[in-house]
Amino acid sequence: MDSTSDSESPVTECFDSVVNAPDRTVTVKFTTDDGNVFTQSYYEKTKIGEIKTILVDVFSVPASKIELTMNGEEIHNEKALNEFDLGVYGILEFKLSSSDLKYAISAENAYQDITVPDVITVYIHMDDGTSKEVVVEIEDRSILKPFLGGYLCRKTGIEYHHGYTQTGPPKPRIPPEMKSHRDTQTYWLRNRKLDTRYSRSTQMSNEEIWIPTVNDKIFQSGPYETADEREKRLDIPGKVRTIQRYFRAWKMRKALKVLSAEYWKRIRKEQEEEEYKKRVDDERKKRELIGKIFPRTKGDFAMLYFMLDKWKNSELQRITSLACGPSKIAEMYLLLEKEIDMLQAIEAHKKQVRDDRKIQKIESFFKTIGNPIEWNSDYKNLAVTMDTLETQKGREYQDIYMAVANNNVDKEEHIQTLLNVKLMLRDHNCEIANELIDLIDRSCLLLTRGFVHLEALQMRIEALLLKHIQVPECSFGVTNRMNRVKERLMEENLFYCHRCQKFKVHEEFPLHSRTERLKACLACSWDDRVMEPWVDAAPYRFILRWIRREERLKSSPSSIAFILQDKDIEHIVSKIWHAHSAINECNDVYQLRLCRWFKDADWAPWNCILLTNEEVKAHLCVKKLEEVYDEEFLCHVYNKHCLAKKHFVAAMQLENYFQEIGKLETRWKELGTSLRECIEAWNIGTNIWLRRVVYERVDKYSTVLTYALSALWHGFYPGYYITFANGALFTFASRTVRRTIRDYFSGNAEMKRMYDVATFITTRFVMAYITYTFVEMKRMYDVATFITTRFVMAYITYTFVLLEFWAGIRLYLHMYLCLHVLAVVALLIVPRVIPKAKPGTTTHLTANGSIANVLRSASRPITNSVSNHHD
Repeated sequence: MDSTSDSESPVTECFDSVVNAPDRTVTVKFTTDDGNVFTQSYYEKTKIGEIKTILVDVFSVPASKIELTMNGEEIHNEKALNEFDLGVYGILEFKLSSSDLKYAISAENAYQDITVPDVITVYIHMDDGTSKEVVVEIEDRSILKPFLGGYLCRKTGIEYHHGYTQTGPPKPRIPPEMKSHRDTQTYWLRNRKLDTRYSRSTQMSNEEIWIPTVNDKIFQSGPYETADEREKRLDIPGKVRTIQRYFRAWKMRKALKVLSAEYWKRIRKEQEEEEYKKRVDDERKKRELIGKIFPRTKGDFAMLYFMLDKWKNSELQRITSLACGPSKIAEMYLLLEKEIDMLQAIEAHKKQVRDDRKIQKIESFFKTIGNPIEWNSDYKNLAVTMDTLETQKGREYQDIYMAVANNNVDKEEHIQTLLNVKLMLRDHNCEIANELIDLIDRSCLLLTRGFVHLEALQMRIEALLLKHIQVPECSFGVTNRMNRVKERLMEENLFYCHRCQKFKVHEEFPLHSRTERLKACLACSWDDRVMEPWVDAAPYRFILRWIRREERLKSSPSSIAFILQDKDIEHIVSKIWHAHSAINECNDVYQLRLCRWFKDADWAPWNCILLTNEEVKAHLCVKKLEEVYDEEFLCHVYNKHCLAKKHFVAAMQLENYFQEIGKLETRWKELGTSLRECIEAWNIGTNIWLRRVVYERVDKYSTVLTYALSALWHGFYPGYYITFANGALFTFASRTVRRTIRDYFSGNAEMKRMYDVATFITTRFVMAYITYTFVEMKRMYDVATFITTRFVMAYITYTFVLLEFWAGIRLYLHMYLCLHVLAVVALLIVPRVIPKAKPGTTTHLTANGSIANVLRSASRPITNSVSNHHD
């Protein structure tokens, strides 16, 4: 290939001309505007115009826009390179720039669009002065990097690939193609005799071999050492004891570290518990103080009324003990005035709270009709939100009402809002709308005439507008959603109040452990304080929370602490324990706690004692109560417990009811004696579902269809279907065997246990030859059925683990399908060979031996007393 075929651009032509020319070459360094340097070599007679022509292909910039300067002076196109001072090494430095800002020149963009050829021509100068032309092919030996993934930037569109090393793996010493070669696999091995190394040779005298003895050393044997002396010198037992001593010390240090960590952990937990209790007590005091100053709830007002009654009683006692006659009447009059002032202040707070609650009720109303409808779908329990026309209209009504109720706007905006409401009501012809329009006209007229104090008229407008919105006929059915919400709350949840004669939900009735019927609602109970005086329930509520937290920490299964309410705790503290500690007579209710009397028993009103905080800690450390408390104190506590049992009979019955419905099957059914029990204990929740969906609904083939649905529920691996097909087969087989032979061994407990032992020993025989003396049989029967069930469960669940079809079949064939054969025999042959015994009739066995004689001489018949769950 000649040079002209490869030279397709002026750049390569110039380079070829430079190579072919015998003249001197000049290296030119071009410095661009960004400070980078670009270097090229040219023939010394090359002109500046020709260089610009070459740079056009390098930077893709027109030649007229390229400027070359040297020392700040522009260079003309007709000037050649040899006209410059080339110096010794023939190097020139030019400043390369563009005269047009549209064309930027940077050394980084040099040869960006030029493709490097795979074949080049090289001219080699020979020693004789001639030149030789050689065609060189460039091979790409770079490794092919695999694509390891990456990600795409959505903003810039740039792909970022995961990195991979540029260096390939080391070349193997033996090529892969040679490792599987025939000569490598069938190499012929030959044995050769070699001379033994000198260091491993044996000294001998032979004519054919001579080994010099110059460097040999002569060793003399030492004194003879007996076995006892050697053992004493080695001292192996002593070294073993040393190792054991260090190992025991290491284990002791390790155990001490664990114990130390546990100790400090418990210390930290105890400190955290103390800090938690202190923080909770401080928060309670803070909350009660805020409730006394700024009451918001019924509990806060009950606390104020209780404090008022307590102060009134103390003042009455003081007046009665210190004054008499006219002075007593005057003191009583002053006391009455103070009480009236306090009651008026409390009522003022209640009025403020009622106003705030009224505003909250209005906000809740608009929130109910304006929020989108939300529910959880049946598909993956996804949350679904739907915004309907009713909810949109509800939000529109909310905006209108808030605009009317806003008093922080100027007169013009308020009049415009009222006119918008009037415009909205023009199509309504109801009584409320007509009255509301009259009030709006009156308000606009008064506002235009300059009247300022129109609060009463404004309140009437707001009330009528709210009432108009709440009427479904006037709001186009928007508020029907509010009625639907109320209806859902009142479905099967309404109770009749005998005082106010209204139906209310159960949340509006007072509840405690002795509640038998819901008679009076909370509102009626609040107004009637003749039978129930004011009580501050805050400390008793705190005691109840403390009890519940302690029971949760101790993982108590009892629910009595969660059945009782604040009123019940108040009765226990005030009526039973007389509101003071049982030991030191402390009557500060904020320091009292109801802890367990017997610390190992669950907390209950009949297993508690009222003590202070410090006394509770000391009491829970007592191991034996008789060693700490005297007999009189124990009798006193037990009397209190009897009173509590008598008072909380209903709570005790409710606790027993919860314990009964919460009982679980404590027997481990994985150790069942039948295949049915083990399968039911395999996946309890799924088995209940399968029983309700298939087994109890299908008349025929219920067992087979249940196993089929269970296999489909598990997945699509063939091993699942083989497993559950085997389960159905062995279920039928075990059921047939049990129904056939169990009645022969159900006469009494002795026979059952004997049969169990026999089946345990023989395991695979249906009937065993009985040769033992009189023993109990029921346990032995259970042991045998348990062992057999374990074998069957392990056998049929192989494919459940393997999941593959042919792997499970090969495994069963390797075991000669032993249990499958026995199952088929049990289904087809056993019922024909052994007739089924009738329950309740005497069955005579044809076996010989002492046990047979005992069975024949039994005074009572053999009956079917085996439980049906073995089916």
